[in-house]
This record gives sequence, structure tokens and C-alpha cells, in this order.
Amino acid sequence: MTLITTDRLVLREFDLEDASFILELVNDQGWLENIGDKNVRSIEDAEQYLLSGPIRSYQENGYGLYMVELKLTNIAVGMCGLVKRDCFKSPDVGFAFVPEYRGLGFASEAGRSVLKYAKSQLSLNRVIGVTSMNNVGSMKALEKMGMQYDSLVSMPGYDEKSRLFVPR
Repeated sequence: MTLITTDRLVLREFDLEDASFILELVNDQGWLENIGDKNVRSIEDAEQYLLSGPIRSYQENGYGLYMVELKLTNIAVGMCGLVKRDCFKSPDVGFAFVPEYRGLGFASEAGRSVLKYAKSQLSLNRVIGVTSMNNVGSMKALEKMGMQYDSLVSMPGYDEKSRLFVPR
């Protein structure tokens, strides 16, 4: 079911049929360097990732990470949505794209639409952003979404600090 449409993209909830895409995405070098190894090595692992991550979040929080597809071709290009972490009061906007669709403005386009959806449809007044220390592309995307760097934060499960971005 389509939740959000932009000029170039469609965002929808993930389902188990997206497992092969997830397997590819979470094992991409950029994901591994900037987000971390989720130990997803098979279609079954990818299905479990979807069930315990995005799909569970839809049920528990009313939102989660969404599949991002090209509007004209329905080609899967990435994910973007909202993540609820115990270490933050506000959800954060999360996004990742397969290599061939990075650097084309899709992250900021999808992210802006998710922030608008969060406010208008979910009544969430504040959404933050978090990136790894050296993820310049994500920092630029967050700035294009209307966020600014605030501080360094420690997050459970990560050895090094992360950069926190807040709405301008």
C-alpha cells in the first residue's frame, strides 16, 4: 500500500516479498560502514529482519522504515522512514539507498516527504536525524531536509559517537 508519493518516488510499507532487496541493501559496503552489520546473510535472515524491524514497528509505533521505489518503474532503490529508538524521545528519520541510486537527491526527497507525513498524518511534532561520524552524504541529506547538526551522542550498540541533527 502506497503511503507517500513524491515527484519521482513512491514509499510503501515493507512486506516479506521485499526480502531479496533487503538482503542486497543491508550487505552493501555503504550500509556496513555507516549503519553496521545486521547479520543478514540469507533470504530467511532478511525476512526475520523485516519482521522484527520495520513490520514490528508499523504495529507497535504506527510507523517505520518504508520501501522506496521509483515512481515510473517501481524499481526498488532504498528505504526511508522513521525509527523509534529507546535512547531518544523523538523518532529519527532513517534512510539508505543502493549504490546506483545514491547522489541523485532521492534521500533528501524521500526524507522531506517522510517528515511532512510524520507531522501531517502521524501528528509527530519533532523528528531528529542521526548519522555516523563520517557519513558526509547523509549529513548533507539531513541538511537538505531542514535539519542542522546539534551534538555528538552515544547510542547503544555502537562503539563510536554519532552526530545528532535536529530541526532548524
